[in-house]
Amino acid sequence: MPSVVLPYQVTKTLMLAFHELQDSVPIINKEYLNNFTLNYKYNILSNDLPSSSPKIKYFGIGINGFKNIDSENGGAPYIPKTSNLDLYEPIPFRIVPLNSDLSPEERAQYRMRVERTINGLQYACYYLKVLNVLNDSVDIITTNINTGEESSGNSQLNSDNLYPEPSDTVLEGTVSDTYETNVSITCEATITGTEVIEAVSILYGNDPNTILKARISEIGLYAGEDKVIDTQNNIKEAIYTFLGYHRTSLGTDFSDPSTTSKLKFKLSSANSFLS
Repeated sequence: MPSVVLPYQVTKTLMLAFHELQDSVPIINKEYLNNFTLNYKYNILSNDLPSSSPKIKYFGIGINGFKNIDSENGGAPYIPKTSNLDLYEPIPFRIVPLNSDLSPEERAQYRMRVERTINGLQYACYYLKVLNVLNDSVDIITTNINTGEESSGNSQLNSDNLYPEPSDTVLEGTVSDTYETNVSITCEATITGTEVIEAVSILYGNDPNTILKARISEIGLYAGEDKVIDTQNNIKEAIYTFLGYHRTSLGTDFSDPSTTSKLKFKLSSANSFLS
């Protein structure tokens, strides 16, 4: 039978797994891998270390998440590698002339400001955007695998389970309800057509197929920590920023400036799930 091509692929990176495990046990020598961060890539506060464990706080977008697999319309998303440290072809959310930079109010939602020269002109490029965390606390969801029925709440954390008893074994040929419990937090990432069109128009303006590049097929969730770099205007930059999850897909068209997408990411103890 032919293999099934999933609509998207998600991979948790080694960098995130490294820090999660490092923070879960009382080891003495905790390491910071500065050379594998976006700050190192763009030379932005690359020697600054976080004051606590980096958290998933930001997201980025890219346009090289899939490839054509036939001469017609067939395509398939790339499978991201756990060793990836950034997207395959990231693009900024905003690209503005240096002499017309974003106001402090506009800049509040963006991070990773990189100054670049594009076609002889100087710009400020903002590669990351702040995630909106929708939960006030961690969700505990229990699913009946056989029926698909879900229930939420902390019933699985009943204090009676301080004295657990073994369950009956399941005999061959019988059907028993099987439950799976996950803990998760839901985040929201907002992407607009105005942002994408601005970026591709400046980056690829000489390409006759520029508008075709306004298809976001990569999304990255990044961990890091905010640092105030301008106390007067409360301007923040992300430090020790690294890719935590890399998602690829066939992409979403943002060639219409009125397009707004609010992607929801459910981060669980097992992996990253997107709806």
